[in-house]
Amino acid sequence: MQCATCQKEFEPVMFGDPPTCPSCGAPVASSKRRGHWVTILVSFLLVAMATFAAGSTMVALNAMHERDELQDDVAAAAEAIDRIVLAATGEEKPNLDSRSAREKLLQPAAAYYQKIIQKHRGDETKRPQVASAQYLLAGVEASVGSANCDDTLAQGVDTIRQMREADLGPESYPSLKATALAMAGPMEWVTVKNVSIGDHARGLLFTIEVVDSEYTALAQKFPAEPSFRDDHAAMLRYSAILQAQAPGRQDFALTAWDKVAKLMQSLLQDQPGNVEYQQRLVEALVGSAKLLTRKGKDAEAIPKYEQAIEVQAKLVEADPENKDLASSLEAYKKDLAKIQPAEAAKPPGEGEDPAT
Repeated sequence: MQCATCQKEFEPVMFGDPPTCPSCGAPVASSKRRGHWVTILVSFLLVAMATFAAGSTMVALNAMHERDELQDDVAAAAEAIDRIVLAATGEEKPNLDSRSAREKLLQPAAAYYQKIIQKHRGDETKRPQVASAQYLLAGVEASVGSANCDDTLAQGVDTIRQMREADLGPESYPSLKATALAMAGPMEWVTVKNVSIGDHARGLLFTIEVVDSEYTALAQKFPAEPSFRDDHAAMLRYSAILQAQAPGRQDFALTAWDKVAKLMQSLLQDQPGNVEYQQRLVEALVGSAKLLTRKGKDAEAIPKYEQAIEVQAKLVEADPENKDLASSLEAYKKDLAKIQPAEAAKPPGEGEDPAT
């Protein structure tokens, strides 16, 4: 800068107060120094504003992207629902007992689930939605007789495993019982088109073993959450029913029924008045008892029948107008009477000397 007194050029010292000319000692006006600092401050301010603006832009872009994805998903879901409604209410209303009719009706839903899976498969934040879509798609495939159902179910369980390893909370997991298993019964999962029951059953049973392992791990990770034990028991019920029908698989079916019974007893400890849990416990006990009787192990079957009758009697007592419950109770008592030793089966006092 130039000294106003001696007109000589010099480099000002920015620090120190007051600044002077090194040649003549005249004081130097500080306006330029203040201007220099103002320039620096303005520069910093502009950089900060630009950074903030860039961050805000990214947030806005992400929000717009999420909004667009949500709108796309909602639109696809609405389209699928519209197509299902049209298929169900058209001139040729489907008979849902027919698999071909169900396939026509459920095809839009299957296409929607496939779109969700393909769109979000690589997005870690969308794993709950992907798992739910995989479970629902597997149920649809089983309902219409597609042999892909066990592969799709296995993919869903693998997504569940990834969620568990990523430490997602228990509220993030879709219900297996309310999705895949709610759409098709046990035999529908194994009687598929274009594949023999034996070949398909082997793959399905392997998938069930994977489910068994994964839901055991989930129950250990979240011991206070009943939904995982509930889903686990529901899948093992399918395993028991399927394996009881297969030659040489009765022991595996018996093991599955026993696991179901233990899981239901555990759930009833948490919710003693849950009627559904009581009914499922009775089913597991009776299923196990029937298999034991078939194997000639009456002595092991008797306590299972007795426990089942005890629980069933409570259900009848709570709902005395329900004829189905009462009829089942009488059937269990008759089955028990058939395998009890003769003396144990007699009513108290029957056959005894009156004097005695």
